[in-house]
Amino acid sequence: MIEILRITYYLYEFKKNRRGTAPIYCKLTTDGTERQQFSTGLYVVPGLWDKEAQCVRGTSEDAVLINRRLQDITIELKGIERRLYEADGNVSLGEIYALYKQKTVENHTLCGIFRERLDKMAQLIGKEYSPATWQKFREVFAHVERYI
Repeated sequence: MIEILRITYYLYEFKKNRRGTAPIYCKLTTDGTERQQFSTGLYVVPGLWDKEAQCVRGTSEDAVLINRRLQDITIELKGIERRLYEADGNVSLGEIYALYKQKTVENHTLCGIFRERLDKMAQLIGKEYSPATWQKFREVFAHVERYI
């Protein structure tokens, strides 16, 4: 369960592109134990970045748009945290990040992975695998499935 979700933004100056702009990264932390960071997809000239305020200095159109997008990201992350907390009270940083990036956490099973591999092997019979090899893998899968 997350006690306090802290959202901070920082400039990753070591990844400057050809235009001289650097990406803005978001770092999510929880009481110093968990940490997740990701790129916001926003870029800014390093001289315009205010480290203390964690925003772009100035009133230019670009500065206003970038600052507004950073606020939107913060609001979205806090909203996800609130929804998860209200749902069951058990919130993890991984869940917040997965929902923000709109990824679902997939539960992979051994049998499921084995079936996928057998399907791929079946398509490659005669190219990379012989029919006998595929048959042996099917037999091994049957043994594993029975064991489980």
